[in-house]
Amino acid sequence: MADKVGSVSSIADIPAAQLRDVLRSTMVMGMPETVADRPTFYWQNEVTFDEHDAADRPWDWTAAPTLDVTPAAEQVICAYEFAAPFGRTGAVPERTGEFNISTLTVTVFEDEFAVLSGDTSGFSYVTVGPELNRRWYFKYWQPSVGLGSLTVYQISCAAEDT
Repeated sequence: MADKVGSVSSIADIPAAQLRDVLRSTMVMGMPETVADRPTFYWQNEVTFDEHDAADRPWDWTAAPTLDVTPAAEQVICAYEFAAPFGRTGAVPERTGEFNISTLTVTVFEDEFAVLSGDTSGFSYVTVGPELNRRWYFKYWQPSVGLGSLTVYQISCAAEDT
């Protein structure tokens, strides 16, 4: 929510810092007790070659890269939701619930957004829960939502097998 648009001011006076703390505490409450089961974000390996073409592929495939770095995985405070929206491959909503879950939505605040969006590129995929062999690939950032000076970001991810 903007404080002012043109000559019109907002009527809301929300203590954003206190609300952010309460919502972060709620996010922590919803996270698994087991650290390994919490959402873990991974970045693509960064590889650079001395002599390369426009697609950053080496001219000489036998040459070693000048830079080969795998950024460390990160865990941030977040809320997440699994869904099987209509139209997605594998989605089978039934009266008893959604089956073949194909979409993961992750909700974060500004600090976590800065970590996950990165300086040059954001994370590649995320794993959640005991079935860590299932990757949820980044699709897009939904438009941010404001509530006073509190900004909320949501990330849409798709299961690798959909």
